[in-house]
Amino acid sequence: MSHIQWITLLGILFHFAIQLFLSIRVILRPHRDPASRIAWLVFIIAVPLLGVVAYILLGDISIGRNRIARMDNVVKSLA
Repeated sequence: MSHIQWITLLGILFHFAIQLFLSIRVILRPHRDPASRIAWLVFIIAVPLLGVVAYILLGDISIGRNRIARMDNVVKSLA
């Protein structure tokens, strides 16, 4: 195999490893609706490069535990 073929093979394996890692992360992420998990999995696998980039940019949005706790306190005080 030539040098370029090795680089191509390593790139493909690296991309596959990233897809596998993100797929496992999507499946194991807590507090996520099952329909949302399936949608992310399909998107990551069906649109390989764009799906990986989109999940990295948009899939792990979290507002933080402190903000959730403050919101719960506000909602409890309103009721």
